[in-house]
Amino acid sequence: MSMRSGLMKAAVGAVIESNNDGMLQQATSLAMLQVSEAVAENKVIMERIVAGNPKQLDFSSFEFSETSLLQLVKVITNAENLHSTLILQGCYLGDWFSTFIADALLQAVHLRTLDLSQCFIGAPGVKVLAKVLPDTELVNLNLWGNGIGDTGLRELAEALPKSRLNTLSLRSNRITEVGCKALARALPHTRITWLSLQNNLIKSMGARYLSSVLMSSKLRVLILEGTGLDEDAMKALFAVRFEDVAEGRRYQTESSWLHQAVREILPVYHINTLDLSFNCISTAGIEALRDNLDKTHLTYLNLTNCGLEDAACEALLAGLSMGAQPLDLQSLVLEGNAMASAKPLIRHLGHHHCKLISLNIARNLIEADDMDAVLDFLQKRYDDEDDDILKTPQEYMQFTQGVKKTGRSMEDFESMRRACQLRKLIVDGGSQVGYVHPGPCPAVLERDGLQTQINQLLRNLLKTEGAR
Repeated sequence: MSMRSGLMKAAVGAVIESNNDGMLQQATSLAMLQVSEAVAENKVIMERIVAGNPKQLDFSSFEFSETSLLQLVKVITNAENLHSTLILQGCYLGDWFSTFIADALLQAVHLRTLDLSQCFIGAPGVKVLAKVLPDTELVNLNLWGNGIGDTGLRELAEALPKSRLNTLSLRSNRITEVGCKALARALPHTRITWLSLQNNLIKSMGARYLSSVLMSSKLRVLILEGTGLDEDAMKALFAVRFEDVAEGRRYQTESSWLHQAVREILPVYHINTLDLSFNCISTAGIEALRDNLDKTHLTYLNLTNCGLEDAACEALLAGLSMGAQPLDLQSLVLEGNAMASAKPLIRHLGHHHCKLISLNIARNLIEADDMDAVLDFLQKRYDDEDDDILKTPQEYMQFTQGVKKTGRSMEDFESMRRACQLRKLIVDGGSQVGYVHPGPCPAVLERDGLQTQINQLLRNLLKTEGAR
């Protein structure tokens, strides 16, 4: 019962008891107000439907009442309604979701995408959703910020294998490793290719549960931003034996097991997009990631605000050039870390195995002199006549210390410079605030228009390539 209905019935009851004309007039006015508000709400709903996208119903932050929710249910259950997306972001539904929306999803034959972010349906709402989900046509589901917790996720996980879901966002839902364990058990039996666990503290144990299904699931995109991952979690994430996946055994934690796993692991990870930003990943954690890059098909890796210093960045970049085969990684985000030297960029970007097209190093601690070296490298990489970045092969060998490249000549260095495929280099982080360094890197502060200069340089190089 809505508040308006309750007030009206109370007023009518008072009239019956007192038979007072004034009270009767008040009750009549209240009823008329309720009707007029309901008409106004229905009008707003219809206006949004008519004015909006013909395939999308967007009611973000709309203040629903019982009357307007009933009107919405009529719209989405209408067989002639062709809307495939329903957005209810920021609508405080609470228990109303179970009362009005859940059952309506069974009749919404055209609905493929449902955005329930920040609707606060909680674990009870997800329990009801899980019951109807297998019988819906939903393909994309956003449950960001609903506080479903481990209890709600366990209910949802049981329904996922029977559903048609391809993408699932569980961002900011107070999920721990307990809920992650239930999710990991279900994933191999689902169609899910895109999963976000952002801002849930699954920690190392949660990463271990996920690692056991990375090879057997269909996941392509995994977002683990701000999930409390550390060095141990990074070692666990890609280190799992094929036998453990095939037989469903639990993750093993013996110290010798990691080395054995690296030898026995098969290159069948399907993930191509991995977001590990806002996690405290140490150099050892980055080295564990680097050692397994050749066993993945990653094309995008985000390590924003992970507290990475020069040693960690050097270890990661070395992984792009040290393998026997070229890697698939094309886009790397190192924004908001503590990298102070840009020389490792030159050292590895020109390797013929490095396929990086986009690199973001904004909001680091790089100084202007180091950035000049990067600009010089980019400027001269197609210039056959100018080879004064490093004047002698000895200088080149010293510059590339730690990377196994013996007996290289200056001709080899020219080939390295031409092999660089970088098309986008971001050094200006704008007004964003990071854990390590707020604002742009010092090199940007010391030279106005540095980002513009880099953009123009890369555009010119693309034109040069096109002309050739």
